[in-house]
Amino acid sequence: MKTIVLTNQKGGVGKTTSSSEFAYLFAKKGYKVILISFDQQGDLELQLNIGDKKKYSLLDCMQAKCRIDEAVIHQSCILIF
Repeated sequence: MKTIVLTNQKGGVGKTTSSSEFAYLFAKKGYKVILISFDQQGDLELQLNIGDKKKYSLLDCMQAKCRIDEAVIHQSCILIF
């Protein structure tokens, strides 16, 4: 398993856009991909058009309000969390 992390303390530098594009490209090549977003603004959910499918957040998992498998959203060949 390989892990790729895109991080920067400054906002507006393209972390979310780059992450979703890399995920798409890797998934298109047949890799299994999971995106984990800590963004409180929910930009990844907006970009991938999954806001209405989201039932639980990462915070809900961390507070034991749900299991991780309940928070994962399956979208075609890309997993989004």
